Amino acid sequence: MHTSLLSAASQSPVAQASAAYACPPAPPPSNLVATLADGAELHRFDVSSPAFERDVLALRSAVYQRPAAECRDHFDDTALHYVLYDHGTPIYALRSNLASAGPIECEEMYPADFVARFRHCLSSSGRLVRNPGQPSGRRRTAAFLAAAFSDLSTFGARMDIANAIAKLLPYYREQGMMRLRVPTFRHPTWNTVSHILVLLLNPDLPGTINAHLDRVPNPLSPSDLGPICAPIQIQRYA
Repeated sequence: MHTSLLSAASQSPVAQASAAYACPPAPPPSNLVATLADGAELHRFDVSSPAFERDVLALRSAVYQRPAAECRDHFDDTALHYVLYDHGTPIYALRSNLASAGPIECEEMYPADFVARFRHCLSSSGRLVRNPGQPSGRRRTAAFLAAAFSDLSTFGARMDIANAIAKLLPYYREQGMMRLRVPTFRHPTWNTVSHILVLLLNPDLPGTINAHLDRVPNPLSPSDLGPICAPIQIQRYA
């Protein structure tokens, strides 16, 4: 998402694998961002942290069924990486790139004038993976994403841009994402037809992520984007 919040190759709302994540639990890094209601801890770090290879790449490897070395790209180098730990065991991992810090994945596929207009407050999050050996649910996924986006907002993000295949659009609508009224494109990595979506980080807007989101200063609303932004119409993609 660009990979989206979900891998376009995924067959489920959160990419996962049948084999259990075999890496033993290790103490999470000391950069605690938030503690969720269930006691799980959200941590943020960059690629220089040992947790990037130990937890992020190991989770991706388990989910994508590829060697860890094949589960990273140059966007990782400038990203903020979020991992949710439950008693030291990594449950989720998410990558977020700030457009203000440099190019984002699939940027060449997005409307150039739109990206230029909102670059100062635009983020691009993806490579969301879940530990296949741990229980989860949509509510916990939403709480994790909301906590990560709340932290991302402290770096200036007010909108996250993503893309998704058609069958996952109902899930993204549930999260609170909207589509851009622009043509679809063929994803350069996954070779799938992708719709361009945005999530406005605004707790006054609907969606499971915004329902868990902390108050964000000066949030965007759909009217700020203009007619290019529209609700996802589920019946078109059922």
